[in-house]
Amino acid sequence: MSFAKRLFWWYRWLCLEHPRVTLLLVALATLGFMTQLESLEQDPNPYMLDDDHPSRRNQRRLMDTFTGSREIAVVGVVHEGSIFNPETLGRIAYLSERIELMSIVGDEQEAELEARAELWPGSAAALAQQVLREGVRADDVATLERIRELLEHEQELIADAKHEPVEEIDEEDDELLRRLVDWADPVREVTSLSTVDNIITSEDGTTMDVSAAMEEVPETQAEADAIERQVMDNPLLVDAVVSEDRHVASIRVELNIDPDDTAGMLAVYERIREEVEAVEDDLPPNTPESYAIGGTPVVSANMGALMEQDTNNLFPMVILVILVVLVFLLRSVRGTLVPLLIAVLSVIWTVGTMALVGVPMDIVTTMLPVFLIAIGVVDSVHFFSEQHTEHLMLGAGAQMVREEIEDQRGKRTVVSTPKLASIRHSVNRLFRPMMLTSLTSAAGFLAMAWSDIMPLHRFGIFVAIGIAYAFILTILLGPAISVFGDDPALGRDKKQWGRLGRAFRQTGIGTTMTSLGRFVQRRSSEILVVFVAITAVSAVFVRDVEVENRFVGYFDETTDIWKDDQVLNEHLGGTMPLYLMFSSPEEGYFGRADVLQRMAALEAELAREVEVGYVYSLVGFVERMNHVIHRGDQAFARIPHTTEVVMEEKTERTERDLPPDEPDGIETREVEIRTTQEPVEVSGNDLIAQYLLLYENAGGQDIRDVVDTDLREANTLLLLKSDRSSVASRLIERTRELAAKHLGDEVEVRFSGYAEVAASTTEEVVDSQRRAMGWTALVVFLVLLAYFRSIVLTIVTMIPLTAALLFNLSFMQAMEIPLSIGSAIVLTIAVGVGVDFAIHVVDRYRLESRGKVTSDAISSTMLFAGRAIFVGLMVISQGFSVLIGSGFTAIQHLGLLVALTMVWSALVSIFVLPAIFARIPFIRAGALTRELVK
Repeated sequence: MSFAKRLFWWYRWLCLEHPRVTLLLVALATLGFMTQLESLEQDPNPYMLDDDHPSRRNQRRLMDTFTGSREIAVVGVVHEGSIFNPETLGRIAYLSERIELMSIVGDEQEAELEARAELWPGSAAALAQQVLREGVRADDVATLERIRELLEHEQELIADAKHEPVEEIDEEDDELLRRLVDWADPVREVTSLSTVDNIITSEDGTTMDVSAAMEEVPETQAEADAIERQVMDNPLLVDAVVSEDRHVASIRVELNIDPDDTAGMLAVYERIREEVEAVEDDLPPNTPESYAIGGTPVVSANMGALMEQDTNNLFPMVILVILVVLVFLLRSVRGTLVPLLIAVLSVIWTVGTMALVGVPMDIVTTMLPVFLIAIGVVDSVHFFSEQHTEHLMLGAGAQMVREEIEDQRGKRTVVSTPKLASIRHSVNRLFRPMMLTSLTSAAGFLAMAWSDIMPLHRFGIFVAIGIAYAFILTILLGPAISVFGDDPALGRDKKQWGRLGRAFRQTGIGTTMTSLGRFVQRRSSEILVVFVAITAVSAVFVRDVEVENRFVGYFDETTDIWKDDQVLNEHLGGTMPLYLMFSSPEEGYFGRADVLQRMAALEAELAREVEVGYVYSLVGFVERMNHVIHRGDQAFARIPHTTEVVMEEKTERTERDLPPDEPDGIETREVEIRTTQEPVEVSGNDLIAQYLLLYENAGGQDIRDVVDTDLREANTLLLLKSDRSSVASRLIERTRELAAKHLGDEVEVRFSGYAEVAASTTEEVVDSQRRAMGWTALVVFLVLLAYFRSIVLTIVTMIPLTAALLFNLSFMQAMEIPLSIGSAIVLTIAVGVGVDFAIHVVDRYRLESRGKVTSDAISSTMLFAGRAIFVGLMVISQGFSVLIGSGFTAIQHLGLLVALTMVWSALVSIFVLPAIFARIPFIRAGALTRELVK
């Protein structure tokens, strides 16, 4: 006996002869996985790319080089009239101050600090206790950093004493202290009417003044009107800090929180929302004022809330749906409960494994339980359907049956009960097909592991692991549970029907499949013609599928985040930032007038794009300063020319002696001073340098948002009114063209920001899914070829998955469903899971074709495989349709598309494949039998 056969014998020996041991081992493993579930974390981070991706590296470079470039939360103050009234301006100033001073350190973090401090040396522990006495606040940041320095020094002293290399500070201590530093002072800067720099002409009209747009809250409407005039005169503030229609003012909150710290983002959002709600609660009745909140922290927080909602709702919903489907179709207690038990256990094992290795749940892996429940039920349904049929065949009027088995003693004939014989036959019959379908399904998901999009990467790996767990649980629990007692439905079958032929055909599904088999044989030519036509039309529409990714667009239109985003986009410049980082090897390059003129031309063309609502750059600063210096002359609201002509005051002094006065004889001198203005040529570069110096001397700080200290790198912010990745991708390509046109090769341009991440994510979705599909198709082909050992049967088996893939893409194009991070998963599912129905049909036909004519082989295939396929189709399609109830539109689309994929794969398998068997000569029953004999 070969090793594989010996291993298979030991497996059957464990399940059939020691079922209690099998159940005990499964129960112990389940308990072990359940102990890990409490440590499972959530990761609603909308940045889905790996930390080493060029997009994330550009993001870090942006934050290291320029101020104002970190994560931004936006609070919009909306007024039906004008926000320029004393009451609204007062609330803006109050809310800005409250947000700027907030801390997000809670009792949990302080308790963790107290516990860790007990392990620290005296000086560090004393400082920690000092911080804890009054609670961790923003002014404790320096003390927390000092604690970290003391711990590092302590580590150095220990290393010196032991003559060992210096090790880094304990990882847990380091992570805690860094998080406390960020959380104690989470707000880096608040930009609003009460804090933003406004560049205006000085009172004497001779120079510029830089001060807050609203230094004091106005007490009268006249004072509010004065603020309005100054603010609306500054293009840098319009559409960013206040809308052009005066209806909305923004409070932009730049955070110290790391972009990947989703817990911190959530805490910030909660605190901002608390402050906003407190202001709203204090509004006088009938005040025409409301508030909207947007930005990255809002997306992260709402994703986390919807993920928790989906987890709580979808998991029990899919169990209920599949329970109803199984009860309705199988009318069997065991055939219903055991498949569900196996699927639920596969979820527990998989999620327990995620927790064990420290992988969190994210927006994509939230769907994992639904996938595993829907997929994990199918194999066990096949097993119990097969065992039910085998028991009917063997148990029709017999108490004991003789069967031939092979074990360590060789082949021999034994006498068994119909129940044990049916279980053994089912295991022998289905072990390889179930393993094959599990391998192909797992291969489809495992191919996602090569994606740079972390949610897809995790999802692919752990769904593949879950499918493996479901297979293991099916082959262990299916036979072991079947050993105990008879299925009540089976007893009714034997009493009601008697003989197999009449009994099985009298079931509803059996009758339908038998009739369907005869219909397919009669209409095989017409079926193939229709199939080819539909596939050809689908192939034509595939190329028009839209590729799209969104962030706010993940949410339903009824949610607050979607509504708030619409308000902010409608009135302000936009909520989706796209940063253009220009780099030159030459110091002072972006202080040259000719360079800024070319950048102004570039930005003017970008500003004409429909989706661009606001442009913020060094060009805007210099234009504003040039305008202010020239006392608001509109002709100077531009970049200085390379050579400027300015009027320079020239003073002439003349003196002459006057005759002595009489009678004293004192001589006097007359002095005459004349002032004239003469045109003088000056360098535009010198003017720009003078403007930047005046700005900084006046206390301005925002210039570092747009240029570095060496004037070697510049940063232009575009605010977009759309979160569509296609918009960002188009603007990125457009910017590259304009940069080459206006700046040439001497300037390198990089892109960053939320919009760029969306574009890069979409690009990675397309590339990774293309690779995944290719890899999956190759693996499936090789696995099928190794199993069937026939190139013809392998190609035939892959027809349904190819057809389902093309049909699905054409359906997406017809329904205007974009190929996104959610719907792209359908492509690998169509390849990996869509082939499962075909495998069962082809494998059964191969078995039934031995010794039969083609018509009988097709009828038997439809009779035996058709019932399991129909039940499996109903289970898996209805199971995936539960995703339509998700809070994310991308997941709703995924649920619809996967259900459609399964339906189309099943239809092709039970209509087209038998038609091919009937019409293609070299795979008819007789020809196939001769091939198998060879």
